[in-house]
Amino acid sequence: MDPTIAEEAATMAMDPSANPFNVPADEDIFRHREEDRARKAQERLEALQQSVAAKSTFASRMQATTTQDARELMRTLRPPKAKKGGDTLATTSAAPERRKEKENMADFIAKKREIFLLQMSLDTKRAEIKKLEERARQREEALKKSEQMLEEDALRFDAFLKENDEKVQEAIKKAEVEAKAKQDKVLEIKRLATAIAALRSEMNKYEEQLEDCRKFKDFLDAITPPEWFEAQAAKLARRKDAMLAEWQAECEDVKKRKEAALAAKAKAEGDYANARTQQEAERAERAIKDALLHLKEVMKEREPPPPDLNFKISPEEEEMYFKEPGQLLAVYGALEESNLFYIQNAQETEEALEELRAKYRDTKGRLDGEVANLNAQVAGLRTAIDAAQGRAQRLKARTIEDVGSLTLSMGNAGAAAAGGGG
Repeated sequence: MDPTIAEEAATMAMDPSANPFNVPADEDIFRHREEDRARKAQERLEALQQSVAAKSTFASRMQATTTQDARELMRTLRPPKAKKGGDTLATTSAAPERRKEKENMADFIAKKREIFLLQMSLDTKRAEIKKLEERARQREEALKKSEQMLEEDALRFDAFLKENDEKVQEAIKKAEVEAKAKQDKVLEIKRLATAIAALRSEMNKYEEQLEDCRKFKDFLDAITPPEWFEAQAAKLARRKDAMLAEWQAECEDVKKRKEAALAAKAKAEGDYANARTQQEAERAERAIKDALLHLKEVMKEREPPPPDLNFKISPEEEEMYFKEPGQLLAVYGALEESNLFYIQNAQETEEALEELRAKYRDTKGRLDGEVANLNAQVAGLRTAIDAAQGRAQRLKARTIEDVGSLTLSMGNAGAAAAGGGG
């Protein structure tokens, strides 16, 4: 076996990271990727600084697919080429003779075996190198996709931030607009509240005026002659009768038009039945059609609704008895005259009432004196009665004592008489 291969195997056994068949760690992959990027960037810078003659073409770069390590491995495994010239012919002519002399069949088979194993090892390494390159390419593509996805995510995030900023600005503007609108609404509400307060004040003033007008109307109605109210009631009744008569006349007109249309239709049918010629039949048929059309139009008419007889005269239509100030002055004069009569009667009544009050006071004083005298007499009589009742009680007690003593004396006398007789 070639000592170089043995040294490489020993090195791989001592340092697992030197084995190309081991999968590197993720940190090493990223580190190699960064190193490759740096190396490629350095190569691009060097290529930019090179002259046109020193630069390579795209085809030459595509043919150089092997890496530097693979080229060194091939160089170590490849036998050195023979030198050109006379030394080459001498070497080639002497080499078979020496091999034939020194090599035997076993050495030849062993060398062939080693060559086969080496070739197989090279093929395996080449396959593994291709797999690693393919895996590296796939990982690089995955990394590129990840970077692209990160860039897209960054772009989307930037777009989201921008959109969010725009929304925030729009929300701020909208909030400002809403705040301004709210302030305007508040001012509008205050203005409307002020207007409502002014309208309410004006309504209260008008209500007070209306109440005063109602009081004046009630007063005027109170001094209006009753005959005028009777005349207004009769006028309203005549108006209702006129409305009712007008409604009845309209209903009668509708009824007459319907009867006339029916009569025209019956007449046209009779003419058609009695027609003797074709022309008369055609005229009668046209008359029937006209009568039917007229009858349909008349039948569509409806009687007018009955009038509402429970209506009241509106304040605008209501008439007043007092139309001139002189009427009111005349009523005031009549009322003043009647009031003077009533005042005189009231004064006479008050004088009579005062006389009656004086008589009442005199009579009451006299009667109060008599009542006092009678009360005094009653008190004296009660005192006398009490004294008489006391004397009667004393006499009664004395009488009872006298009767007892008499009874006792009589009993003693009887006992004495009975003893003497015995």
